[in-house]
Amino acid sequence: MAKQGLELLFSTFARPVVFVLVFLGFHLFWRGHNAPGGGFIAGLVVAVAALLSHIVLSRPFLTLAPQRLLPWGLLLALLPGVVPMFFGNAFLKSAYGYLTWPLIGEFEWASAVVFDAGVFLVVVGTTLTIIELLAQTDETFRPVEEVPVGVVPASRTASGGSVSRVAVFKANVAPARPEGEES
Repeated sequence: MAKQGLELLFSTFARPVVFVLVFLGFHLFWRGHNAPGGGFIAGLVVAVAALLSHIVLSRPFLTLAPQRLLPWGLLLALLPGVVPMFFGNAFLKSAYGYLTWPLIGEFEWASAVVFDAGVFLVVVGTTLTIIELLAQTDETFRPVEEVPVGVVPASRTASGGSVSRVAVFKANVAPARPEGEES
């Protein structure tokens, strides 16, 4: 009974905590240009929210595979470095300016936010990939069939040909000792 109560308590408080962590992550992301924060720490905070969501709520944080975030993040992080070179500037030379929005007023923009967005995506993607790999059970790594050491079984293809498969070998297996023998 106590275990069910504890699970109910965690699942009840997990949703608002995940929401607050995601909001804090995006806050750290936006303030990172002028104050401590940025894409790296924001990505770690959002990854903690994803970990909490995965553990307590037993559901994934994203609907897409986190590995898909990595190439997009690398591309976004590379763009503000390479684009200035086409205009004769140094690598990662940041451009900035000001925009005036009707309800918000004057707003500073900088090309460095694109770099931070790339770092954010890489950190979230990498951290969630590691979390998913650590959360997998041993069932994922179990061989399809047990085979003796050194035997490579063959299977038949649809055309009748033979295809060899690599056997999965168990490591660190000590040979059996006869009964009565001590080490």
